[in-house]
Amino acid sequence: MKRMIVNADDFGFSEAVNHGILKAMQEGIVTSTSIMANMPGFAHAVQLYHEHPDMAVGVHLNLTCYRPLLSTHQTLVTETGYFHKQDDVAGYSESEMYEELKAQIDCVLAHGIRIDHLDSHHHIHTTQKLQKVMEKLNKEYALPFRGGFAYPVSFPHAQLCMDFYDSGVGDGFDVPSRLY
Repeated sequence: MKRMIVNADDFGFSEAVNHGILKAMQEGIVTSTSIMANMPGFAHAVQLYHEHPDMAVGVHLNLTCYRPLLSTHQTLVTETGYFHKQDDVAGYSESEMYEELKAQIDCVLAHGIRIDHLDSHHHIHTTQKLQKVMEKLNKEYALPFRGGFAYPVSFPHAQLCMDFYDSGVGDGFDVPSRLY
């Protein structure tokens, strides 16, 4: 039997986003969410999770929005302590990326959240630049990854869904062509 997972990213971004995701899970088609451990609404998202422990929650790994959890980074942040923009990931240190993403996963675990997958803000985990970091995190946590990768995937816990949409429809809308 095929099962479709509808994931709402950015849980923890803000209280408003958190309420919207929870409502979509309770009243809509959203079946899963992914939490951002470094965002201002994280504590609120944790509270909502514990009020609704049946929620399916992944970690929305983040290197491109707001501030990192760790304050020791040199390459990941601007002079004001915020992450660089998405286009600047190429200059990031591999060890700093690993340390920050590991800290985000560990933070979510430390708050008693049962993690069911990993994905990332702006799909950074799917880029060639993060391949070694993702392979290392896969070995350490053995959690499934969501997304299509721009590099050959050799770890068993990756779920690829690049062919979900078929753009051959004449009405301008994309429709599901097959589910994974």
